[in-house]
Amino acid sequence: MTKQCVYCSSGEGLTKDHIISKCLIPEDFPKINLNTVSSCSVCNNSFSKDEEYFRSFLVQASTENSTLARDMLYSKIRRSIKRNPYFGKMLLENMEEVLVETSSGLLIPRTKVTILKEHWDRHFHVLDKFIKGLTYNEFNYLIDDPNLEIRHLYIKNKLNDDFINNVSKWVNHINGIHYYGVIEHQGKALWIQVFYDTVVFVSIVHDKLVIKEIEEKFKERA
Repeated sequence: MTKQCVYCSSGEGLTKDHIISKCLIPEDFPKINLNTVSSCSVCNNSFSKDEEYFRSFLVQASTENSTLARDMLYSKIRRSIKRNPYFGKMLLENMEEVLVETSSGLLIPRTKVTILKEHWDRHFHVLDKFIKGLTYNEFNYLIDDPNLEIRHLYIKNKLNDDFINNVSKWVNHINGIHYYGVIEHQGKALWIQVFYDTVVFVSIVHDKLVIKEIEEKFKERA
């Protein structure tokens, strides 16, 4: 454990924080030891509400493919809605049923989740946390260079196979809930995170100009 907060580099009021939020794990999931990092109390307390929003997005987007996501929907998410009916109303308003055409021409119903701009800010705050925690856990350094930025891309289409084959390391972090791959060189990195075997985010840690170039490449492949 470092003597600095991995999120803001503060040395005050340090405590342990789980890199990947415990709130993403169903209650009846087999007991596992989750990796932790040092966090100041200010950073630690700043994540909980945003993690709840992020969890809801992941579960909404994954229920058709993941039994673990469905378990979450009928346990932890249901309790969150009971505690805060407005939260439940917001979730319903963000969902709609659409018809998707299969390769054989059949139209099947699917749930489409719409995310508001302010909610994406919450999601990216949580993803910043994950990337900073994973970086310290994997490479034993902090992302504290002011010239570096972290940018997150929500990947709706299948990732290019050539790109996937270039990823040097894959880790099945929490079976069925979270796995990731990373390409890292001298403090710069590209991460792929997959949640509930469904939702994919690519996170880039680099200087602003290079991040823009990488974003354009992903748009070309989309």
